[in-house]
Amino acid sequence: MAGAGSIPKLIRLLASDKPGEVFAAVEALKRTLKAAGSDLNQFADEIERKAPPDDDWRQEDVKLRVEFCIMIDHGQLTPVERGKLSYMLRHRPGDKEMAWLLRIERKLLHARQRR
Repeated sequence: MAGAGSIPKLIRLLASDKPGEVFAAVEALKRTLKAAGSDLNQFADEIERKAPPDDDWRQEDVKLRVEFCIMIDHGQLTPVERGKLSYMLRHRPGDKEMAWLLRIERKLLHARQRR
C-alpha cells in the first residue's frame, strides 16, 4: 500500500486533543488510502482480517476463575450469584461482569481467610 508508512502516524494523530488536527488526520488518511486504491472501509476490513483471533485466552481465563469461585464456595454465595457464575461459563462477559467477578473472588477469598 503506497504511503503505508504514514498510516500509523495519521492514526496516532486521531488521538489529538485538537479537533482541527484530528480532522486533518482523517482527511489525510482518506487521501492516503485513496491513493493506494483503498478506503476507510477496506482498511477496517484489513485490520479485522489481520487481528489476532478473538480473545479466546481471556475467555479461558474467565472460565478458570469462575470454576475456582464455584469450587471454593461453601455456601457464601447467594443462588443469584451462583446462577450468574454459571451463566458466565457459557457466555462472554462484558466489563461489568468482569468487575462483578472480581468482587465475588474477593468475597470468597475473604470468607476463606476467616475460616
